[in-house]
Amino acid sequence: SELLVASIVPFVNENDATTVRGKTDFPDNDHLAAILGITLNATHLFLLTDVEGVYSANPKEAGAELYTEITNVNLELLHAASGKGSSISRGGMLGKLRAARLATATGITTHIINGNFPERITAILRGEHFGTVCLPRTHRGVELSNRDRWLISAKGSDGTIQLDEGAAKAVHKRKSLLAVGVRAIYGEFTEGDSVEIVDHNKETIAIGLVNHASHDLQAILNQPEKPYGIEVVHADNLILI
Repeated sequence: SELLVASIVPFVNENDATTVRGKTDFPDNDHLAAILGITLNATHLFLLTDVEGVYSANPKEAGAELYTEITNVNLELLHAASGKGSSISRGGMLGKLRAARLATATGITTHIINGNFPERITAILRGEHFGTVCLPRTHRGVELSNRDRWLISAKGSDGTIQLDEGAAKAVHKRKSLLAVGVRAIYGEFTEGDSVEIVDHNKETIAIGLVNHASHDLQAILNQPEKPYGIEVVHADNLILI
């Protein structure tokens, strides 16, 4: 923050050649950028790629359309991007969409644009349109405390927990998330990770630090009897989106 006040732009990058893989690394630099955007309370996030933006299919194929605006980077879009042969999974586009999903959930407008034309960044800030813009998924933005921002950035993961309708209502009331209300688990995470929590419509409602790893939680859910009384995320570790 002091560097920015002094009109100095810091460059932040995780060096793949020297980083020891473990709990302190990031999935990719796009995720790192999203975390920095959240930490710094940014209004815009720019993710640069080698194509114009996000396409409906491989941009080299006939009929592929550029998505100029995405109102919700939902799980269906991520699933389509991760399919074999999908054009938007090439060149790290899936990672960019995951980063955009996290950033837009906290009120940051995210732009995926062609990095061969960096001058477009300032043009977009002047009101022009290029590439794909992912709109914030909150109408008023999200007021996050410094602790909330730390919780999001400390141990981020690509994991997602989907709730049933009753559990979603309980989380909205700032109650702890119990295993009995979990409908499904997507991705992998370990105990203490920051995980996205979505409702039965797969809309993001919160981010929380989980008490159980994904494989342990799945084993609990697979039990023949309902897992009453097992806490997945404590209320103090839930950040409502």
